[in-house]
Amino acid sequence: MPTETTMTPEERNKLQDDYVNQCVDDMDLKTLIAFAHDSISCDLDDHSDNELVEIVKEFYPELLNAN
Repeated sequence: MPTETTMTPEERNKLQDDYVNQCVDDMDLKTLIAFAHDSISCDLDDHSDNELVEIVKEFYPELLNAN
């Protein structure tokens, strides 16, 4: 059974940042695009219909006219 590791907030932030950077560096463009798509889609799943419309209005209002 592994022992529990204790880190300072700064150590954790650095390790986490290093890990994320390494993960991103190791992704090819197709994987990075798929990850971004899934991440944004998952985030939007947590919003109501009204919130989604407001987000779209703020960044890409032309999409509301396309539907």
